[in-house]
Amino acid sequence: MWNLKKSINLSLFITYLFMLILVAMIFLMPWMVSWYVETMGRDENLPTFIMVAFYPCVPFCAITLWSLRNFLINVKKNEIFEQKNVRHTRVISNCCMIVALITFVGGFYYNPFYLVCLAAAFFFLNARIIANVLETEVQNRENSEK
Repeated sequence: MWNLKKSINLSLFITYLFMLILVAMIFLMPWMVSWYVETMGRDENLPTFIMVAFYPCVPFCAITLWSLRNFLINVKKNEIFEQKNVRHTRVISNCCMIVALITFVGGFYYNPFYLVCLAAAFFFLNARIIANVLETEVQNRENSEK
């Protein structure tokens, strides 16, 4: 039977999997981009443009995944409406906005980055809304305790 605990564990597993994929991409990106350029017959300067946009995004992706992990661990412990979760979701949203800005600039050189920019901006908005909902509930609980 599927339940909340299994769902959170699956989310944690996927988060850890994405962390591993991010580490692998750090090392494999030059090879992957070179292979793509050779196979698809793209401009030989494309690897530079892609890597110049990719590597500045890596720390923000790592911070996002780590904050998501911490958020999920708190939810697993039934610590949902806490200030620390507001902080985690705000960190996630800020990192997504920074990635959106980086990939927006990268889109001037390689158009598919605009899709990444849109996705990151969408996640920024979702995380910002979740942070606002969490913070509202945290404040409501603090006011009701007074």
